[in-house]
Amino acid sequence: MSAHAGAGGGELGRRVALLTALLASLAALLSYGITTSQNHAIVLKNEAVFVLLKSTQLRLQTRGSRAQIFREQQALDRKANRLNQTSERLMGPHDHYAQALVAAEIAIALASVAALTERRWLFHGALAASACALLLGTFGLMS
Repeated sequence: MSAHAGAGGGELGRRVALLTALLASLAALLSYGITTSQNHAIVLKNEAVFVLLKSTQLRLQTRGSRAQIFREQQALDRKANRLNQTSERLMGPHDHYAQALVAAEIAIALASVAALTERRWLFHGALAASACALLLGTFGLMS
């Protein structure tokens, strides 16, 4: 290997190290986003189930006027529907974050192979995968 090739490999190695550190940070943020959105969605789904159970309990209740029970039951059903819709909205970013995390992991793998083989085209592939990860993560923030 010539001195010139070794110097280029060192530069590539530094770039790969920087990219990998940035991607690891992005992956950590995406993992947090995935976990947070999923946990919020699960809590809302559980609350919706509880509300629907209360609604069902009202239907079985024999005390009170039928009109009053029906109004209360309708209000609980509307609340459960709102909770379910909010839960579904929270899962939209979750999917984008998960896709972005996969793209970041691919970019890290490509960057690692680029560092080992000193192939610039692999580094460019890692940059492209990084761009996909950022784009998908942005879609998650916007949804």
